[in-house]
Amino acid sequence: MTYRTIARTCTGEIEVSRSRFLAVVARVETEEAARAVIGEQRSRYADARHHCSAFVLGPDGRIERSNDDGEPSGTAGAPMLAALRAGAGLRSGAGLRAGLRSGAESARGDAVRGDAVRGNAARGNAAREDAARTGTTTTGATTTGPSDGGLTDVVAVVTRWFGGTLLGTGGLARAYAGAVEAALAGATPVIRRQRALLDVPLSHAEAGKVEAGLRAHAAVEVLDADYTGAGVTLHLAADDADSVDALLAALTAGAATAHRTGTVWRDTRETSADVRAPED
Repeated sequence: MTYRTIARTCTGEIEVSRSRFLAVVARVETEEAARAVIGEQRSRYADARHHCSAFVLGPDGRIERSNDDGEPSGTAGAPMLAALRAGAGLRSGAGLRAGLRSGAESARGDAVRGDAVRGNAARGNAAREDAARTGTTTTGATTTGPSDGGLTDVVAVVTRWFGGTLLGTGGLARAYAGAVEAALAGATPVIRRQRALLDVPLSHAEAGKVEAGLRAHAAVEVLDADYTGAGVTLHLAADDADSVDALLAALTAGAATAHRTGTVWRDTRETSADVRAPED
């Protein structure tokens, strides 16, 4: 079993019609850790009007939450959540940049057209939007896993400084999603694999050769080695325990066997085979 996440925290920022959107995407494994990241951003940028958030947790992405933090319902947390679940920004940097330009231009276009239609009424709407900023929107846990290429065990927080121009619901949604995508453009994706834990007892004479042979295979990690007077025990993590048995048989002429001791989640480098190409 595998899932996709990020190696470390990443940030990105975009500006739309003088509103600044600063995104932070961090790797977390619990709701408590996700909420701690949200709280840290809220405290760090206390002068900002909004700190909208979304997170996805668990190997199957079963737990997800989003919060609009006073923005009109569905215009912030949900688009951010969709960006995380799509892994937007990780597949193609060029495609991301084009999408960000398109989204930002569209958001600016929405704002300009809205101003032309509303005129002075826009200022009244801005006041009403400010008054509405006390509401929040939160989604509950779901039973669907992340899409192909999507992320889990991540939290995104987008802090917005209002620039004085209403963006409209579509413009807000594109801006919040675009900020998350801008952060993910600098992320390092990793694949978390559930690997079998194995112990391999060996004689001192064969330990060096066997360890070198095992290390030559990407699907096998040598985690540690215990040396005693009686021999050496290699501690392994492997994608497939049966394949380790076959390797050991070849390396020791059938003399060594692996003993299963459990399972563990391990970070591994992403390859092209780990992410399905997006469909046209």
